[in-house]
Amino acid sequence: MLITNNKIRHDQYCLPNLTGLEATAICLYLQNHRRLLFVSAYLLPTSILPLSDLDSIFTQHDLAIPVGDLNSKHAAWHNMSGNRNSRILPSYCVNKDITLNYPDQPTHFPHNSTPSVLDITFSKRCPTSKPQAVPTLSSEHNPIVFKILLHPLITKPRTLYDYKHANWSLFCTSLDLSVPFHPPSLTTSDLEHAVTTFETSVRQAAASSIPTQTVKKNHLTLPPTLRVLLKLKNHYQRRYQQSRLHIYHHVYTFFTLALSTQHSQLRNTKWTSFLRTLHPQSSQFWKMTRYFKTPHSLRTPSDIPRVTNLSNPPQSRDTGLTVRAIPPSPLNMGSNTRSLTVTRHVNRFFRSISPQIPLQELNNHYEVWRKSLSLKPSAAPGDDGITSIMLRHLSLKALLYLTRLFNHPLCS
Repeated sequence: MLITNNKIRHDQYCLPNLTGLEATAICLYLQNHRRLLFVSAYLLPTSILPLSDLDSIFTQHDLAIPVGDLNSKHAAWHNMSGNRNSRILPSYCVNKDITLNYPDQPTHFPHNSTPSVLDITFSKRCPTSKPQAVPTLSSEHNPIVFKILLHPLITKPRTLYDYKHANWSLFCTSLDLSVPFHPPSLTTSDLEHAVTTFETSVRQAAASSIPTQTVKKNHLTLPPTLRVLLKLKNHYQRRYQQSRLHIYHHVYTFFTLALSTQHSQLRNTKWTSFLRTLHPQSSQFWKMTRYFKTPHSLRTPSDIPRVTNLSNPPQSRDTGLTVRAIPPSPLNMGSNTRSLTVTRHVNRFFRSISPQIPLQELNNHYEVWRKSLSLKPSAAPGDDGITSIMLRHLSLKALLYLTRLFNHPLCS
């Protein structure tokens, strides 16, 4: 089991099938687009350390740190005696250029033998400090503590607006005091200055009237490989929309398929790792079934009961015949519905072929207000930091100011 601080950017990593070691791994994201594989491993006392498992761990990443109880006793790390696993590890570390670290204090205190050092660390191209055994547990096994001399990526806490406790009357009052009534409309630079003034006024009003809350939950981002593919896909998509060249469309399609494949593999890897942590006797195995929904049962035409219509009940009772209701034909050319459908299609055809002159009518503040109401409340804000909920609660003076900004290009 591995416990990681949510502030450190990490992701669960699925190791290949190991023959002797019991291991759990995570991938820590470092600065300069580097990654560190941290592995917690354990080897049974009666097992022989397989070198193929260590090769499988160290070949996954350039930076790797396996840590754990490998049940290897050697006189070099302050043990009174050695075993067969201790004769394998030193030669393996020398041949593979791997650093082996061990604490100076014993980590295991059995009741029938002398204390020994069983917990050791390996590091590949990763500087670490000297491990130290810490007597913090009440068991016979003490954990070890060491520092990784690298700089991980720290996830900053997310700050969101708490709209449930917002003071919208104070928000409108602050807007009325900061927004001028007549925006300048002389040149393009004056218009940009007016837009900047409006954005600053909305942000200041939101800061004074809407409280903020910090979200402690860590929202893990995509791995660097997927982020690069996503940027390339969006780049060539914009290039194709601007130039309409088929070569950009082919490249955009290629990166879209690659992104979809990599994302599916990432989700499958996480799902496989999650299933490996479950046990049939634990409650977590059965709690996960609530995420699955029972599919709706489909009724075949043979299961639908047939409705009969007895137009003449006495006659049908005598002859034993039933007259079924025949649905009206959809091809009834003389019905009013059919006439309206034909008229609608004809009018649509003539409107599509007739030239239409766009009318550049000026917007009013009521139209701007209705447009702000149609925005999604959960939509992400842009670079200005103004959300759609703030636009919904603009004051009348701010709406008039925003309407004049919209009408300025139409009047000039």
